[in-house]
Amino acid sequence: MIRYFHYFLMAAALVSCTASTTWQVLRPANINNIDNIERVAILNRTLSDKGRGINIAEGVLTGETIGADKRGAENCVITLRECLSHSENYKHVNLINGVMKGSGRSYMANPLSWSTVDSLCSINNAQALIVLEFFDSNSGISTVANGGPIPPSSAGTGNANNTLVKTGWRIYVPASKKIIDEHHLETWTTYAKNPNYGAAVDNYIRKNRVIKGTGARAGVEYGFRISEQWVNVAHSYFKGGTPSMKQASRYARAGNWQSATEIWQAEANNAGKRKIKSRALHNLAVHYARIGDNDNAMNFARQSMELRRYGNTMALINYLNIRADEERRLIKRHNKQSNNDYFTD
Repeated sequence: MIRYFHYFLMAAALVSCTASTTWQVLRPANINNIDNIERVAILNRTLSDKGRGINIAEGVLTGETIGADKRGAENCVITLRECLSHSENYKHVNLINGVMKGSGRSYMANPLSWSTVDSLCSINNAQALIVLEFFDSNSGISTVANGGPIPPSSAGTGNANNTLVKTGWRIYVPASKKIIDEHHLETWTTYAKNPNYGAAVDNYIRKNRVIKGTGARAGVEYGFRISEQWVNVAHSYFKGGTPSMKQASRYARAGNWQSATEIWQAEANNAGKRKIKSRALHNLAVHYARIGDNDNAMNFARQSMELRRYGNTMALINYLNIRADEERRLIKRHNKQSNNDYFTD
């Protein structure tokens, strides 16, 4: 117990010595075969082929509220449309009205016929058809470290529930007669029960609302898979250790990164303590990561790690490795020689 308390104090001290800065980067799509697609249509294919009685029975067994999956699926395709409309890939995104019959279960029905795909794409002036093939939710279960389900009463006070939404997606391209993406997603949301509500009210209002919200998140998650998006990146820098490091932190918080960087460079060159040198080098790495100079950022981060191994420096190095791969993919897609267009403060 004493050892754990010591680790807690060390972690708390490190947090108190750091501040955080945020910037934006353009993140590429996770799939590579969408480069020539600019116009898409989105179809909700989650209408159940099961009888209403079977649907109600399944809802009771899995913790769903009646009709929640229908509304969750509607939210799912709406947020996908919004996400793609703000992406760097698509110039035209159309949401097809109505719902087409699918499996109604947590697996995909057989693919649509190409004549159907051709017709829908022609009507909607689309080069590809993005289809939500299924939407299925389960509520009232919690997870443990290995991902196994446990009763909600076993999770702390038993006053919180989890909702799992499973979605399945396909992208049909009629010109090539190919399905270029077939993907399953699992999206979790944890919500707290209100002890002042009765059980029936809690089931109807809260689960219904959470399933709709989780469905919306699932749409955004898939949107990020198939499009370029601007995302926020946050990393910490050290704000203390010497009076000059504290002054540099004040400069950084005020947006005067040039003055802050001059101080950190001086500390990295002249500080007598390895700890201060390491922190100054880490801060220089964060500065260069902010402006998109990953080579210099990685160089300073590695120098920092050679002097002292901080967890936030390792996290920065991991980010820089991932970011280098993302930039290669962006440059290849846009046929650019510079990555400076993919960063903004």
